[in-house]
Amino acid sequence: MLEEMSSFYKQQGFKNIAEQRLTPAIAALKKAAQLQVQDAQIQNALGLCCFRLGEFEQAKGAWERSVELFSENNPAVHYLAELKQDDFSCRIQSYNEALDLAGKRCYKQAERILKQKKQMTFSFVSFGNLLGLCFYGRKREKEALKVWLRVLSLDREHPLTLRYLQQGFCGSNGMQQQARRRRLFLFW
Repeated sequence: MLEEMSSFYKQQGFKNIAEQRLTPAIAALKKAAQLQVQDAQIQNALGLCCFRLGEFEQAKGAWERSVELFSENNPAVHYLAELKQDDFSCRIQSYNEALDLAGKRCYKQAERILKQKKQMTFSFVSFGNLLGLCFYGRKREKEALKVWLRVLSLDREHPLTLRYLQQGFCGSNGMQQQARRRRLFLFW
């Protein structure tokens, strides 16, 4: 019975991944992993989903669990090595710097840092969301919209991205727009 339930959630997770729905994929894969703790494939898929969202510590944890289950010819060994590379660490450091600047409302500086790492910005949901917030904070709504729509191509159901789109682009009253702008940054 547990094996059947695990298989169901695993298949749901893989189906969601194929449909670019990473948030529900993670939920399904976590349920599958709880039921089938010895399945390295579930851990690898969970790690890849978390990685794409920019949740690198969660990805690392999933991949480490996978390697504990088996290490021979396990792609998680390669994924973990990628996380340890200096270039990747540098990019994470740049993202954290941009995040700090955006928190201080220095959107132009944060945007500049993120644009230097363009490949990373459009590979990870968290990076793209931050760039969208920087555009939005600088009243460049069309560019923010484009970025957030691109982020949705990575995860069609990412709750923060959907919230940014909903709150950032509902109505056009100036006072309402300023209030929405302030609320938008509270979620980040």
